[in-house]
Amino acid sequence: MDKHECKYENTDKKLRHAFLILLGKYDFDRVTVTKISKQAGIDRSTFYAHYSNVYELADSVQKHLIDLFVKEISEKSALSVKSIDRVRRPDELLIDKDIIFEYLAFIKKYRAVFLIVIKNHEYLDFAAGTDAFKLKFIYPALEIYGVEDETEKEYLFEFLWGGLNSILLKWLRTNCADPIEKVCDAIAFGFANKQTGTNH
Repeated sequence: MDKHECKYENTDKKLRHAFLILLGKYDFDRVTVTKISKQAGIDRSTFYAHYSNVYELADSVQKHLIDLFVKEISEKSALSVKSIDRVRRPDELLIDKDIIFEYLAFIKKYRAVFLIVIKNHEYLDFAAGTDAFKLKFIYPALEIYGVEDETEKEYLFEFLWGGLNSILLKWLRTNCADPIEKVCDAIAFGFANKQTGTNH
């Protein structure tokens, strides 16, 4: 990375950071280019050299967090979906608990950001991140149980994802006070029972 690219990236980091700070203080529709530029210590023209508007910056913040999540999780090479011949009991979790643990550890590490996301869910929905998690982990687990129909997979995913998000919201609103292990066990229990219910 040359000097120009490094300066551009550093400015971009300042803009993302400033945006998140302001979202922690104001509603999304009150966060303006002027406020972001002032918080970041740059002028408006520099903002527009990076983004066309606040919505484009919001998309960048989401993409950055998703990329960070994928990078950190991918570094955990042991994380995987179990094959059916490795499952010892009918109710054993097909998604390794390590995946859930690392997912929770990531959320706790960036809990301030996720609390901002909850507050601004209309504008920061992380749909791309949800799709990545669904296609990489949830769908393969369901397929091992013989769920091939796309519509059925989608409904089961919504069921699983809804329960997971309810637990995460409760945990985040207590500033992740409960130990990760305790929350992980609760989620794993729910996933195991729901997956067992998909047997044909």
